[in-house]
Amino acid sequence: MKCCCMAEKIEDPKKKALLSKINGLALAAFLVMIGVLWPQTEGSLPKSTWVLGLGLILVAGDIARHLYGVGICRCSSFLGVILVLAGGFGFFGIKFPLFPVLVILAGIGIAVSNSNRENILLG
Repeated sequence: MKCCCMAEKIEDPKKKALLSKINGLALAAFLVMIGVLWPQTEGSLPKSTWVLGLGLILVAGDIARHLYGVGICRCSSFLGVILVLAGGFGFFGIKFPLFPVLVILAGIGIAVSNSNRENILLG
């Protein structure tokens, strides 16, 4: 599962164009979400609706990338799942410590990625 967040990493012009379309659709969905949610009166929707919507857009984009064989982006799928969880919990009134969870998971990710590298200092 290689990360293909940026079109520059893809060499096939058809896949590069498809990735650009998928990213464009995700941006369009985000802008539509802003246009729909922004004018809502305070308290008519939970504040976590933004978080849930963004998470769903990220996850949907990765599903589309996978279905069309472009390859998914691990960072956006990871962030999308976390945002869906946080938004889902918030939608039902359950507090989700989003920032501390992201910091913990970032630390775990750094530790795991460093443990897979050769130890340069010890040879």
